[in-house]
Amino acid sequence: ETVKQLEVTVINDTRSEIDEVFILTLSNPKGGAVIDGPYGVQSALVTIIDDDYSSGKIEFVTSENNFMENDGRVVVEVRRIGGSVGEVSAEFLVQEDTAKEGLDYVIQSKLLAWADGDIGNKQIEIELLDDKIVEEGKKFSISLTGTNAPQNREVVIGRNKTDIIIGEDDSLGVISFTTSSHNVNENSGSFIVHVIRDKGNNEPVSIDYEITSGSAIKDLDFIEEKGTLEFQEGQNSSFLRVVVQ
Repeated sequence: ETVKQLEVTVINDTRSEIDEVFILTLSNPKGGAVIDGPYGVQSALVTIIDDDYSSGKIEFVTSENNFMENDGRVVVEVRRIGGSVGEVSAEFLVQEDTAKEGLDYVIQSKLLAWADGDIGNKQIEIELLDDKIVEEGKKFSISLTGTNAPQNREVVIGRNKTDIIIGEDDSLGVISFTTSSHNVNENSGSFIVHVIRDKGNNEPVSIDYEITSGSAIKDLDFIEEKGTLEFQEGQNSSFLRVVVQ
């Protein structure tokens, strides 16, 4: 008989740790045998390679991030979980959709890095560009594309994509009278009716108006009139003059 097997039980745990070693030693030969052979050593070094992703798992914290167009500088968070051994880094790719880089947002760095032992969240900084144009909400996405880890270490990618939803903050506004009724003396000659533009004043808008009869009779009690009120960009109020007689 020339070969014997020695079984060694390795205990699996869930700790993230460095690779560990132990030594097997041959000693005290009997029956005239000696310790020698082609390897020329009496001890063997056994390395237990950690399978708990000791360098960790890199992933986005959430699969969707919602911001408003006028939020300015915002961040998307990426985390390292399940291990912290060694320096690791992750690259990401920005994918345009209805939101376009340089027009709707700007991202400078495309690399995230963690030091050995660092498990803190890293932030992708995004500058949202407020264009003051009334439009629908927009979106784009960011994907983790690759990681770098120490030699013989494995760092895995978990949630690898997140969508960035940009809500629209601009509005053309809501136009209405300041009050639903007005009282005027018959001998006043005319009076002013105020019209307001609320909840947004981006871009020029207009609205038509018409003065029609109720119990008061046109051309006898008041002058019938129709027209258009113009609101310029940034304008929140206007008025129309009603002639009574």
